[in-house]
Amino acid sequence: MSKDGSGPWKVTHRSDALIMGTMGPVCVALWSQKPSPQTFEVQRARLVETVASAPRTAFLCVVGADTEPPDQAIREASAQMISSHLGKLVAVACVVEGTGFRSAITRTVLSG
Repeated sequence: MSKDGSGPWKVTHRSDALIMGTMGPVCVALWSQKPSPQTFEVQRARLVETVASAPRTAFLCVVGADTEPPDQAIREASAQMISSHLGKLVAVACVVEGTGFRSAITRTVLSG
């Protein structure tokens, strides 16, 4: 690990729908399928773990180009997940891969 606290990529969860990992104080979620309540809970729990171990955590969520947007309940839970860490998260970013209408709609749903 380097002096600035960054370290190698560490995978903390791997499934067909979601890969979670950390790199130092950055928690990363890579979605390749529409989130289910179970996979969302994995994301939530891994973010809790990262925040507990690194007081100034950043969260990066990457949504694959072919990934369906989450249902309303998961969108609301996502907003709650982020707001529950206010003051502890130094950055939050969501990247939606892809171009065209489908990706634009997914970005709109997520930003809402």
